[in-house]
Amino acid sequence: MKLYDPRADLVFRKIFGTHKKICISLLNSLLPLKEDEKIVSIEYQDPDLLPETPDKKNSVVDVRCIDSNNRTFIVEMQMFWTDSFLMRTLLNASKAFAAQAERGMNFEDLKPVYSLCLLNEGMPQTRKFRDEFLHTYYIQHEHHNELRIGGMVFVLVELMKFKSTNRAHKRLADLWLTFLTFVDNKENVVVPEELRSDPEVNSAVECLEQMHLTKEERQAYDHFWDTVSCERSLLSGRYNEGRTDEKLANATKMKQIGIPVDQIIEVTGLSAEEIAKL
Repeated sequence: MKLYDPRADLVFRKIFGTHKKICISLLNSLLPLKEDEKIVSIEYQDPDLLPETPDKKNSVVDVRCIDSNNRTFIVEMQMFWTDSFLMRTLLNASKAFAAQAERGMNFEDLKPVYSLCLLNEGMPQTRKFRDEFLHTYYIQHEHHNELRIGGMVFVLVELMKFKSTNRAHKRLADLWLTFLTFVDNKENVVVPEELRSDPEVNSAVECLEQMHLTKEERQAYDHFWDTVSCERSLLSGRYNEGRTDEKLANATKMKQIGIPVDQIIEVTGLSAEEIAKL
């Protein structure tokens, strides 16, 4: 069966950014929420995190929502690791946290922001933790971990490591991570029967099975994977300083398929002047 890959941004947003129960199930399964803290209902918010002034950088996330307790949840699917990813994740959560502030409000009324980052690749910082694929970050005391500032929580999931484990994490999280990885951009896939065992995960599978993209959406989907293929080729040699010709060739291809110049600079290490000459 031909299914669209849920890791593609367009498909990911169609599933988790429009079906509230599915999004709630994903968040409850992967975030460190106690039973009485579980999300019950959400409302979607604009995924554009606008800067305070026009001269500052705009950010777009895959899914942003707020629950009945006014807590904010950000979900991002990231295909490639880059050195700037953690800082961008911190910036996005900080924008969402600061956006709550209104003139005259009490600071204790500010609600936490939870950022869930699904990484298709591994993080260099956690490479030595071979079987640990889920990492939770808090703002906490240097020596006393129980002392925390509760404004922001970050959960990063390394999907590549999940595939190589025996899926020892809690059951619902296991099902969701299986859902995200089982298609793997293959032509013909068989849906694992275990995904039918949970109603919300099964609903997500049915979304894939019934998904019809417009011509423009199919072009965007194919463009996404062309970009992934190009970046994968580029990143495989990015730390080899002697491969300037390859960097230039890859940068040319990236320009041709419409990748923004700032992303080309980040991935290749080339200057804006060098890219402008291509």
